[in-house]
Amino acid sequence: MSYCVNCGVELAKSAQKCVLCSCPVVNPMLPQDAQEDEVKPFPDLIVIPKTARKRYTALIITFLLCIPNIICGLTNIFLPETGIWSVYVILTSFLGWSMFILPFLIKKKKPYILLAVNTVYLLVYLYVLFAINLPDGSKWFLRLALPLVLLLSAMVLFMIIWLRRKQRSDFAITIAVLTEISIYCIIFDILIHVFYVIDSRVYFSFIVAASNLVITVMMIFALKNKRFGNWLRRKFFV
Repeated sequence: MSYCVNCGVELAKSAQKCVLCSCPVVNPMLPQDAQEDEVKPFPDLIVIPKTARKRYTALIITFLLCIPNIICGLTNIFLPETGIWSVYVILTSFLGWSMFILPFLIKKKKPYILLAVNTVYLLVYLYVLFAINLPDGSKWFLRLALPLVLLLSAMVLFMIIWLRRKQRSDFAITIAVLTEISIYCIIFDILIHVFYVIDSRVYFSFIVAASNLVITVMMIFALKNKRFGNWLRRKFFV
């Protein structure tokens, strides 16, 4: 057992300086080389895992997002004649937080729960923000917004299940994403034409689908032909 010669604090056997007054510790019973090689009682550098750093960053962003929301909410309370504009600001801020910040705050990734939460909140957000304020807003929500949001969530759910079953190649993922984009654009275009009773036969979604089809065919060929696929990876870093 040893003590600091300056302040008398009890020291650990491997201590090289006093934890209280930082006075150097010299043990005359040990050679100088042995004292320098001793293990320090505490590391000089605290290593924080990468996942923890992301979680801490997300936590800081969460606190910072509270500031403009509180300011807008209090300003709206003191100036009620300006309307309820702060509700829209808070809802929009929370929508971005739930989609981009919330996943980093969760230690164990739960994509199904996150998808369900984001889907429900997006529907509530659209209903409060647009359906109540627009003429025939409930009809717009039920016939246009609701099916499009549910379709988007169903496609994301399919991708999550499909990717979690086994490891997929970059070409296969690209084919699946382009196919879903084409299907979603076509259904979106059809619903728009039906809801707004548009007589035009021009569906711009078919332009998107045709463009995606060309890339999809190329990706399928790269998936089947290993030589072409390897050349494509090296050429375009795919």
